[in-house]
Amino acid sequence: MFNFIKYSTFGAALLALTACSQEPQKSEAQASNQESSVKVVKFIGKDNPPYSDLAEFARDKLKAENIDLQIQYVNDSLMPNKAVDAKEADLNFFQHKSYLDSASNLNGWNLKVVAYTFNTIFGAYSPKYKSIDSLPEKALVTIPADPGNNGRSLKLLEQAGLLKLKPIKEESKISQADILESPKNIKIIEVEQPMLPTAYRDSDLTLITGAYTTHAGIVPRRDALITEKPNSYYTAVLVGNEESIKKPEVQRVKEVFESDEARKFILDNFSDVVGWER
Repeated sequence: MFNFIKYSTFGAALLALTACSQEPQKSEAQASNQESSVKVVKFIGKDNPPYSDLAEFARDKLKAENIDLQIQYVNDSLMPNKAVDAKEADLNFFQHKSYLDSASNLNGWNLKVVAYTFNTIFGAYSPKYKSIDSLPEKALVTIPADPGNNGRSLKLLEQAGLLKLKPIKEESKISQADILESPKNIKIIEVEQPMLPTAYRDSDLTLITGAYTTHAGIVPRRDALITEKPNSYYTAVLVGNEESIKKPEVQRVKEVFESDEARKFILDNFSDVVGWER
C-alpha cells in the first residue's frame, strides 16, 4: 500500500510538472501568432508640426487594429521621397502636392498620392515692419529655394504689390528671371526651407510655410502681413509607391489620414497654422 501511494503521488506530481511546463509553450505560441498578425507599415517624414502630429495621431489609432505604423524622422528633405521611391519605406508625409510634383519631375521618382489632408498657411512675415507698405527701398526678402515653393513665393510677392511677373500659369515654373518690375527694388535671396526661421531674424521680410513658422516663433494668423489665397495645389499629401498603395494596411492608413476624426484633431490643435481645409 505504501509503495502504491508513493508512486501514485509521484505520478501525479510528474503530470502536474508536465502540464506546467507545457503552459509557457502555449503562451509563446499564442504570442508568436499575435505578432505575426501585426501588419507593419514603414513610414518616413520630418519632425515638423502639424505633419508629425498627424502621423503620430494615426499611429496611435492604428495600434488597436494590429497595424504598426513605424515612424522614422529625418532632417533631409530628399530622403523621404527617395526611400519611398526605392521601396525602402511604404509611405511619407512631409510635403504638399506642388513640392511632390516638382521633386518627382526633377528626380524621376514614381510616387503616388495616397491621401490629401490639410493646408498650412503660407505667408510673409517681418521682424521689423508692421505692414507691407512699411518695407523700405531695397528691402531684403528671403524666400524658399525649392521649386515647389519658390514660384509660389514670387506670386505672393506679386499679390502684395512688390513685384510684377510675366503671365505664367504654372507657379512651379516661375523663377526670378520672370520678374518684370520691382517697385521697391527688393533684394530676393533664396534659402533652403529649414534655414528660413533663422533667415527671418536677419531679413526685412520672409516668406515661409506654416510647418516652419513655429521654429521662428511666428504665429501665422497673428503675425502674417499677407497670406496666400486658397490653392488646393498646396494641400499636404500622404505619399506611397506603386507597390505600397496596394497593401490593405496602407489603405487603412489612408482612411485614418482622411477621416473626420483626423481633420478635427488638426483643426482643434493647429488652428493658428492651418489655413483652410481641403
